[in-house]
Amino acid sequence: MSPSLSEQVLKILTDAVNAPNGVPGLVFGAVNAKGETLVAEAAGVMTLDSYFALFSVTKFITGIAAMQLVQRGKLTLDNPIENVLPEIAKIKVVANDGVTLTEPKTKITLRMLLTHTSGFGYSFFEEPLAKYMMARSDGKDEFAGTREGVLDMPLVHEPGAAWTYGVSMDWVGEAIMRVTGQTLEHYCAENIFKPLGVTEVKWRVTPENRGRLVDMYSRLPDGTIVKRDLFTHELPEPADTPRFQYGGMGAFASLPSLLRVFSALLSGDPALGLSAETLNEMFTDQFDGVRVKLGGDALNVTGTFAGRPDLTPAFVGDSSRKGFGLSWLILHDGLPNGRSPGSATWSGMANCYWALDRTKGIATIMLGQLLPFGDPAVTGAYYAAEGAVYRSIPSA
Repeated sequence: MSPSLSEQVLKILTDAVNAPNGVPGLVFGAVNAKGETLVAEAAGVMTLDSYFALFSVTKFITGIAAMQLVQRGKLTLDNPIENVLPEIAKIKVVANDGVTLTEPKTKITLRMLLTHTSGFGYSFFEEPLAKYMMARSDGKDEFAGTREGVLDMPLVHEPGAAWTYGVSMDWVGEAIMRVTGQTLEHYCAENIFKPLGVTEVKWRVTPENRGRLVDMYSRLPDGTIVKRDLFTHELPEPADTPRFQYGGMGAFASLPSLLRVFSALLSGDPALGLSAETLNEMFTDQFDGVRVKLGGDALNVTGTFAGRPDLTPAFVGDSSRKGFGLSWLILHDGLPNGRSPGSATWSGMANCYWALDRTKGIATIMLGQLLPFGDPAVTGAYYAAEGAVYRSIPSA
């Protein structure tokens, strides 16, 4: 008798844990558009009840919130976002020397922020930003947990001129807070999670969830794995009155909570508060003529600066065709494991990965808490587990 899908996935995860210098733990889940959990398994130090720092997996949540507000007329995609965030008009472009600043000629829009074409970067990917941040007298950076550490960063190129991954979604989170008068956590709780019956996605570690929080780990250059500080900063203020919440990397959640949201995205669940037209726009490649810095039609990273190799390495991309929707990557080429062309996908720095395939009605998620990003043991296990899901579905 062939092993069941659950047995196959559990073996994949367990093998990744038990291998020499294996990962501390992993959880994987898949869901369909009917809300049915196709598989959910955990191995190592993690369980299906574990609580994870999502890092950039947060971005898809912020994108949903922003597009709800576009539908409601509170935000617009193509008007200057300085109408909501006047301070963004003061941001300048930093030169390669990390010192010289010039005025941008183009106004930043919400569409640019959602597609990472605004010109904002991360200092661990962009050498001019690394130089600029190192020279700051306050020592703050993207991980300082403060508004100043993120929203005082300069641009690295003219808005709209290229695709550069960075703090754009943190600015989106700030815009959401500004137009609603609520924290990002509170807005998302009331307008995304509560309508879906999800209660535990937070922008902080609450006392009731602290015991479920997974430790953070690092793989050292020799391959061994050690515990490390989480370095995701909890808010010092009461939850209802923080000055800043990361729209790009601040959320915590469990696997079941994320599966519920992805099922709603697959089905177009009205409880999500997004029309079919809005969802289709979010899944549409927005580049159409935009020059993509990373090479032609594909977002192929070729020698990206690695300012923090303990967090993320320099990338070498593949040749598959990619684009960007309104807050996530769009794959124009399918994957050999079964993932369809047109699927949306993104990831989080601590080796968290997700994909949403509307063609076949499947969403998959792998959650780890291991640095640096792109650990081959995790990405290999994710690819294999996702492939098992596709093979289990006759129509896939």
